[in-house]
Amino acid sequence: MKLIHIKGIGYSACVLAVIIWALLAWENPYFDGMTQFSPVHSFMMIVLPACLFALGLLQSRVSILIGAFLWSLPYGVVMLTTSGIYLLIGAICIIYLICLMLCRVRRMRYW
Repeated sequence: MKLIHIKGIGYSACVLAVIIWALLAWENPYFDGMTQFSPVHSFMMIVLPACLFALGLLQSRVSILIGAFLWSLPYGVVMLTTSGIYLLIGAICIIYLICLMLCRVRRMRYW
């Protein structure tokens, strides 16, 4: 798999994370979620790691990808235990890990 394809998958995962966060923050179809979730907290745990992951892909730096993956991991594990569309947040975290490993196999630099 070429590096350009790996980066395309990573960028797609980042965009999907932002779209799912928007659903969580404004259009939550499953429950009255904003009484239980802080939009700022979910923004910090979903959108900011997605932006950092995209930045790491743009700059071709594995260290940034590792930081973004570790930042999104706790929230991703929690979302893996839910049902519905928010299960995709956990799947996105797995995609981050796969992209990270594939980028490293393709000799993307650490720093």
